[in-house]
Amino acid sequence: MSFINESKHLLRDLFRYPKLYPQDASYDTYWERRDLNAPFNAFQKKRAELIMKTIPRGCTMLDLGCGDGRFLEYFLRNKAISKAIGVDSSSVALNFARDRGVEIIQGDLNDRGTIPSADVV
Repeated sequence: MSFINESKHLLRDLFRYPKLYPQDASYDTYWERRDLNAPFNAFQKKRAELIMKTIPRGCTMLDLGCGDGRFLEYFLRNKAISKAIGVDSSSVALNFARDRGVEIIQGDLNDRGTIPSADVV
């Protein structure tokens, strides 16, 4: 597959993320309705594989806007990182992230006091 065609497929998959719809009362509702067992789409898988190749093994990874922590869980499961820290504003999403082995912080990204340091962000 050519680079251009591959890029088109990755961009198409990028916009397949579930969207917030008017009937969603909040960001928490979005996470309550989300299919948490869905596999990575092609874009998410490519992104994770690319990052896996570039990060130092055994590092601490911080994900700002971690949602349900599935991305961080991928790196923990593949033993690429030693510690996963996720920051998100949704308590519902963070409960899912905690269940995936992620150290969680509920906070607003505008409040830099809640954001810890890490080897990789």
